[in-house]
Amino acid sequence: MYAPYKRPTTKKGFFKKYEYVYDEGYDCYICPNIKILEYRITNKLGYKKYKSEPEDCKNCSFLNKCTQSKKHQKVITRHVWEEIEKKLWKRYDIRLNGKNDIPSEKRVSNVYLEIVRSITI
Repeated sequence: MYAPYKRPTTKKGFFKKYEYVYDEGYDCYICPNIKILEYRITNKLGYKKYKSEPEDCKNCSFLNKCTQSKKHQKVITRHVWEEIEKKLWKRYDIRLNGKNDIPSEKRVSNVYLEIVRSITI
């Protein structure tokens, strides 16, 4: 199954995904209020869902900057290959020495080709 890239869509005034700290050891996210978003499920496309406890969020002072959920629950998605993808992008950018002389479509296809190779090897 193929899913196209979806640009992150954070509303203005809300916390961005990078403001939540990912803990690789415990496979969870930590919110700006030092509460844990636990891993819940992985969907068919390889996206892992992390959810907060509604009781933690209900009276949180950051609720209006975090989520508009009626259940008072923050949900973050993370692809199972996200960490590999970040490392490959970084390595690819280092090889180019900051130059953008390769068209973006070619750069993207090269990075994803390296992801496939690293997983199948």
